[in-house]
Amino acid sequence: MSLAAQPYNLTLPSYSPVLTYLPYRDGDAALGWNSSYSGYTVGQAINDDAQVLLGYVHGIGTAYRTTSYAGASVNLNFTGTAVYLCFSTVAPFTFSVDGRQIQATGQLPDDACAGYGAYATQLFVASNLSQSDVHSATLQGSGALNFYGATVTMNAGQPGPKKAEIIDSDDGGWNWAGAWMPETDDAYMWNGRYRATAAYDPSTVASYTFQGASAIVLRGLSMFNYGPYTVTLDGNQSSAFNGSDLWWRHSGTVTYFASGLDPSQSHTIEIANYDANHPNPTPIGFDNAVGVAIDTLSLIMDDTATRDALLSTSPAPAPSSGVSVGTIVAAVLGGLLLLMLALNVLLFILWRRLKKEMHGTRFAATNTELEKDVLPPAPMPWAHTQPSSVALLSTETASQISSTPTRTPVMSPSTPRSEKRPLHVVTNEDSIEMAHMLPSDAIQHRQEAAGSGSVYRPPQQQQMSSAGAPALGELVTGLSALLNTHLHQEYVQRERELDAGMGVPPEYRDE
Repeated sequence: MSLAAQPYNLTLPSYSPVLTYLPYRDGDAALGWNSSYSGYTVGQAINDDAQVLLGYVHGIGTAYRTTSYAGASVNLNFTGTAVYLCFSTVAPFTFSVDGRQIQATGQLPDDACAGYGAYATQLFVASNLSQSDVHSATLQGSGALNFYGATVTMNAGQPGPKKAEIIDSDDGGWNWAGAWMPETDDAYMWNGRYRATAAYDPSTVASYTFQGASAIVLRGLSMFNYGPYTVTLDGNQSSAFNGSDLWWRHSGTVTYFASGLDPSQSHTIEIANYDANHPNPTPIGFDNAVGVAIDTLSLIMDDTATRDALLSTSPAPAPSSGVSVGTIVAAVLGGLLLLMLALNVLLFILWRRLKKEMHGTRFAATNTELEKDVLPPAPMPWAHTQPSSVALLSTETASQISSTPTRTPVMSPSTPRSEKRPLHVVTNEDSIEMAHMLPSDAIQHRQEAAGSGSVYRPPQQQQMSSAGAPALGELVTGLSALLNTHLHQEYVQRERELDAGMGVPPEYRDE
């Protein structure tokens, strides 16, 4: 059997013969147990002459067993995984399973005690029991105690839907050994029909063989002229019970149950109207007989029809695409490679764009600096003053010597410029030609990729060879500043035109 099992709860009312009451089952409540109903007491039943003539009374309300005897107990032997006992008492009591005292108290209301209403005020539980072993649960009181019933959780085989197949007393599979009579006097039985015997003898046996069930429940009668009987399962599991009840008739009550059966095996149940421990019971009733009755045998088995219907209505799994695992892995890896390649291309484009933006920013900053330096501060030119008060005239514009002093350009003693364009001569308003007066290293040119500009660096101050006349020095300084300004602007303009593709700028000529 599988370790996993389908639980199946079975309710056992207080009058079920599978419950054993000590010191006795029926009698004076001061010395043992007494059966009663919440809506019709034993005293009322005894005083009901019409019912007494029948020898039994159908109870009204909730059935229970009551006792006030200290040490009175009720015991249940069963196979299953849990047991629930429903009772009510204010006196101390003990609850034990397999000789071990249990303190587990259940919380009411609970389904196990739901059939007893508000009468059952206490619930004790023993759970997580071995499903294959036979267990023994005992409740023992020390004073007044009302017991209403128990619920057993049986092992009904493999998990899944279950059904109960009812085998009534008319089924042809029964084997009746001895004097068994069909009866029809009780409408409370399964279909109003049952089999009973009054022959108290070990040879009076009813048997039934079955297969496919994981648990079974046998139902019959409990009343005043019924007594001890024995049930044997598969020839080796025998249990003795007592079906007597002095005042009440309980139809269709549970007289035996078993669980944890192997449904693949064939099983046989035998019911004998005899108990070796009580070979000569005292008959009760007008017929001076001790009998037993069989109503139905319930086979708890798998509900294959329901299971198949559930399986047929469940959604079918999606069909497989037929693509192998290797193909899926290759596709995933290929997708990752393409993703990485696209990411690299994107990063390269972003890098190029960022580089251009940084280059443009640097070029704009450079042009800003160049534009700021187009007009440099007035330079401090180096000039050589002739020792004579008569200035030397240019060789290209020589005229008659006059007594009026003339001016001549003073050239800086520096090496010629290395630029490819020749030195230009500018004629001022006074038709006095002046050559470039700054040394070649006084002005440095820096060209950029997107345009050009001239960065002016002021020349280092040179020592004057001699001190000229105050008027001549001021004139030279002013003319030098003016000339440098014009030359610098023209140079910047030529550089821009040249870079813009306009060719070599025209040279300035004397008019």
